[in-house]
Amino acid sequence: MRAMAPGLWEQDKRGAWSSVLTSSPDRHYILLRSDLVEEDRDGQNPYVTAYRSYSSLALHRTFGPSLPLWFSNGLSGVLSNSLVRRNEIHFGRPLPDYVRLIQTGVRFRVPEVLAMTVEAPAYVNQLSRFRFDANAWGLVQIVQYVLFGHPEGQQRFV
Repeated sequence: MRAMAPGLWEQDKRGAWSSVLTSSPDRHYILLRSDLVEEDRDGQNPYVTAYRSYSSLALHRTFGPSLPLWFSNGLSGVLSNSLVRRNEIHFGRPLPDYVRLIQTGVRFRVPEVLAMTVEAPAYVNQLSRFRFDANAWGLVQIVQYVLFGHPEGQQRFV
């Protein structure tokens, strides 16, 4: 990471970034800091940014632009907080930053989330993009709960 993203490395003296995604014309790289040793705390994956980057790349390479933006970003968020343990896998754990943001009431309306595009000013702006990602994550969590949270969920959803 020090060699491939020196600017980020120098800015990050406290170790806030565990990973970063960078691309070249022929491939993508997810750089992981090897000098950080963190355990998951409060059910949050310490490598959430690496998992999110990988999930996003896998969805894009598999489905291209055919997936709605809210779904691909939301599902990447859900997958990003997967915790792989010796005898179990935790999938779809809440992301504390997203939960806090949604609880503050600073949300997009559902039609705005569904209509968002990568060219939209709200998506290009870093702060509102984070808000969008939190809302998309919440929407995918609801869909996941409806489908898998109740034995009859699939029948109710369809």
